Amino acid sequence: MPTAPEPTCKPCKGPKPYDQTPKASVPKDTTVHRMAAKPAQMKKHENLTLHDWMTVFAYMDKHPHMSQGDVVQNFALRMDGALIFDLSTLSQKFKAWPELGKCIASYPNVLSFKCP
Repeated sequence: MPTAPEPTCKPCKGPKPYDQTPKASVPKDTTVHRMAAKPAQMKKHENLTLHDWMTVFAYMDKHPHMSQGDVVQNFALRMDGALIFDLSTLSQKFKAWPELGKCIASYPNVLSFKCP
């Protein structure tokens, strides 16, 4: 009768248990207050209403020496309500400015819309 071969390696003891020692907690400094408002740079851009775009165009009329990049930065950093938009969006809307003016002149309640 054949006999079973002897094992060539030792049997494993199994995995070790997880280390469950509590980590040291870091005390929180209660003297530092976080700001309630988020900075303007943290906001994503939104679709602006036609009234917002007319505000931008009026500002560009008052400041003809400013570049479009400066206008974008100025409206992004305003304290009374930042308008977030890209330079490419401004240039596209600037090209369509006469058509927007005609649309607003014919339908005054379109100012609250986001597209004409």
